[in-house]
Amino acid sequence: MTKTKTEWVEPIPDAEWLALHEEDVIDPQFPIIDPHHHLWTLANQSYLREDFRADIQTGHNVRATIYMEASMGYDPADRSPLASMSEIDFALEGRSNSDGICQGIVSYVNLRDGNDVEAIVERHKERAGGSLCGIRDTVSWSEWPELRNHRIDPDRDSLRSESFRMAAAAIGRAGLAVDLWLYQDQLSDFAKMAKNVPGTNFVLDHCGGPLMGGPYANHKSERFVSWQEGIAELGELDNVYIKLGGLGMRTVDLGLHRRDRPASSQELAEIWRPFVASCVDAVGPARCMFESNFPVDKEVASYCTLMNAFKRIAAPYSVDERHELLHGTAAAVYGVSTQLSSESSEPLT
Repeated sequence: MTKTKTEWVEPIPDAEWLALHEEDVIDPQFPIIDPHHHLWTLANQSYLREDFRADIQTGHNVRATIYMEASMGYDPADRSPLASMSEIDFALEGRSNSDGICQGIVSYVNLRDGNDVEAIVERHKERAGGSLCGIRDTVSWSEWPELRNHRIDPDRDSLRSESFRMAAAAIGRAGLAVDLWLYQDQLSDFAKMAKNVPGTNFVLDHCGGPLMGGPYANHKSERFVSWQEGIAELGELDNVYIKLGGLGMRTVDLGLHRRDRPASSQELAEIWRPFVASCVDAVGPARCMFESNFPVDKEVASYCTLMNAFKRIAAPYSVDERHELLHGTAAAVYGVSTQLSSESSEPLT
């Protein structure tokens, strides 16, 4: 059953709690593309362009951002194939070429229902006027209903269906990437599917969906090992990319939102490094990109602190690899150009 937008709520970031920790920006000149953020008006909160602009303009050199679909501008209960095109208008409203916000758009198309995806995607491309860079569907299924996606309740076997594979192949032919939000227990099914659709680039959101919250809260070590094994399966699939982020979500449940004070970027780097390192070790820096997942991950850190943590995690890698993780991979996968100058790629310190 598809839920309506009016039923959907997200935890509200606590501005007073976040203000308890402040830190200076690390390497403010290093260029960043943020390939995953939302703008929205939900039943319990709003986070719109001016809010996101205030967050990213706190010192980091964010050159461009990619808007990620979130059922805005239409009612997700409307299952007609073209309903979600209205979200493109929502993402484009008030866009300025000078600030790079929503330079690229990833819109929603249902890849599970056997629709004429090729025709639907063409309509999306026309609506976006050159800004469309990807399509996302959400297939995050869990045996525990409370952990399933809050907007869409997908089937357990979505990734195994021939219609899904055909739809994903059509998106690849259209020159677009397929973003997917799934959970760790689906990684094996995903790997088999992606292997059979070699002409499409797949982007796994949120580190491939480590699921350690709720009923799994007392089994985090075992769940991490299981997740890590699933990520390792993706190494030989050169059409699979991983977004490094989403680790502040309650489905992962690392306890960061329950602290008396927000974690520093150094603390975040220590907590998140095992997840990031596992992904990078599996597929390499050229197939990984850091994502803010704002405003969801704003529940645990400010934008300044979050990006500082990412820069700390990236510090052991070479200059070229750091550039890929923070800018280059996103630019290549989504076709975003930020006209970098040679002065903007100073090494991390």
